[in-house]
Amino acid sequence: MTVLRFTVGRFECVAVLDGVLIYTPEQYFPNAPADVLARYGLGEEIPSPYSCLLVDTGTHRVAVDTGGRGLAAGVGKFAESFVETGWNRADVDTVVITHAHPDHIGGNIDADGIPTFPNARIVMRRAEWDY
Repeated sequence: MTVLRFTVGRFECVAVLDGVLIYTPEQYFPNAPADVLARYGLGEEIPSPYSCLLVDTGTHRVAVDTGGRGLAAGVGKFAESFVETGWNRADVDTVVITHAHPDHIGGNIDADGIPTFPNARIVMRRAEWDY
């Protein structure tokens, strides 16, 4: 499943899978001793799903983050998964960037530099932009 629909109050929401990266326990918990990691039964791999959120407020169609296109194999599938939502990219009028890590901003443009959401205003906190 690459999309999950749910409601929050009157807002219609769609979680969209961007992909999955596999991490080792050491990558997730770099300061934890190996015996502690073993005690908690962590395997050799920890799958970490990356997702984005779409919100239809009734007035606006909002994308929250746009995934990690170009970041690593396994992620960057937001645009591909977006097709399953039934939304039209041109109808998204706002993109909210929670923070500017590559796995949150990579899907703002495609491989040719074309905006994913051509009619959207992109917003983020001023402090994040300044950084």
